[in-house]
Amino acid sequence: MPIKLNKNCHNRDVFLAAHALGYVPGPFAVVPVGGFPVGTDFFTIGSDPLAYMQGLIDTTYEMRKKLTYLGGNALNAKQLIEQASTGSGISHKVRWGVHQSQNRPLGVTGKCEHFTIEGNPDWHLYISSNGSRISFMSDGPVNYTQIDKY
Repeated sequence: MPIKLNKNCHNRDVFLAAHALGYVPGPFAVVPVGGFPVGTDFFTIGSDPLAYMQGLIDTTYEMRKKLTYLGGNALNAKQLIEQASTGSGISHKVRWGVHQSQNRPLGVTGKCEHFTIEGNPDWHLYISSNGSRISFMSDGPVNYTQIDKY
C-alpha cells in the first residue's frame, strides 16, 4: 500500500502531547478557545484503519476525472492524492489516524472526521459526509482545498 501507519498514529496520549489545545473531558471541563474535545472514541480505528484510509484515497484518485480541486494548494493536493494512491515510488506515512469529528472547513455544513499525512507541512485529509472519499485537504490552518464533483 502506498500509505503506511506511523508507530503512534492512534495513540491518544502522544496526540495530546503534540496538541496543546487538546483536553481530556471531565465533569467541569471547559473547551478552551480553539480547543477540541478528546474522549475515548477520539480515534476511529475500526478493524483495518490503514485499508480504510487507503480506500478513501484510492476512491478519490479513481474519481479524478469527475472531481475538481479548488482553492488552497490545489495542485499539490491533487499530486498527493495521486502519489498516495498509485505509489509513484513515494510512500506517505499517516501521522494521525482518523479522528476528531469537527465542523467541515470553508463553511460547508455538517461535521466530518479527518486524518493526517506526514509532510512538510503535514496534510489534513477530510472525509466526505457519506464516508466515501476525501472532500477537503489542508496543508495549513487556513489553506483549504475543496474537492468537488463537476
